[in-house]
Amino acid sequence: MRQGYEDAYRLEAFFLVENWTPREIDLETLATDLREAHLDAGERDTLGLALASSVALVLMDESAGRELARKHGVRVCGSLGVLVEAHQRGLIGSAQLRAYFTEMARREDTWVSRALVERVLGEVFADQV
Repeated sequence: MRQGYEDAYRLEAFFLVENWTPREIDLETLATDLREAHLDAGERDTLGLALASSVALVLMDESAGRELARKHGVRVCGSLGVLVEAHQRGLIGSAQLRAYFTEMARREDTWVSRALVERVLGEVFADQV
């Protein structure tokens, strides 16, 4: 966790409350393609943990990481998929889903393309046209 970042503080608080010790990844134990892939440390460590723990699903938006995960047989879901699932389960309404998607498409600090956001929204609301 990078010190000084809000998410790092939140994770640290979560770990303390839950009495949960984060697991470190030994780069030497990773598959060669994971070590050599052009991924951020977070994506690389996520995939390393997924493979070491035999988890069923990872949450990741990074396309290179998603491709590598699938190559290793790890199921992947991204931010849009999580929101669609929440909508399908009735946890968020249609207006809220559209607002989240609109915000994601507008922002330049996210790595979800506007075209993808529009395509997924079109699929979710295809029967309402």
